[in-house]
Amino acid sequence: MRILKQVGLSTAGLLLLVAPLKAAELRQGDWLACSGGLFLHVGIMEPFGDDKVAVHVQMFDKNLMVAGHLPFAGGTLGECRLARRALQFDAAIFQEGVQLWRDAEGGVYTISPNEVRQIIREQTGI
Repeated sequence: MRILKQVGLSTAGLLLLVAPLKAAELRQGDWLACSGGLFLHVGIMEPFGDDKVAVHVQMFDKNLMVAGHLPFAGGTLGECRLARRALQFDAAIFQEGVQLWRDAEGGVYTISPNEVRQIIREQTGI
């Protein structure tokens, strides 16, 4: 892993940005930093459709959880980077969202996490 830049030290811990990654390099428990202070916690990765991967995440805007569960197509996370971050991942909310998604045979987002964040902001005001 090649560290690109040390961003700083805060109460959430040391945040390091690293080189761009591919979906195949993601692991359960990884933290991803996207632009604009957006962070994703990778909760589960699973096969989806023909030769695709669903990456289930919990989304944080700075220190605020804004979505308990969001499923992304693996290829849509290319703008994000691996990060070391310590925020409170809520496993119960996440698992409930995954189960609802599976029961509904839901789809995955094929737009960037920042575009999804903007939609959430427009619809909820959060």
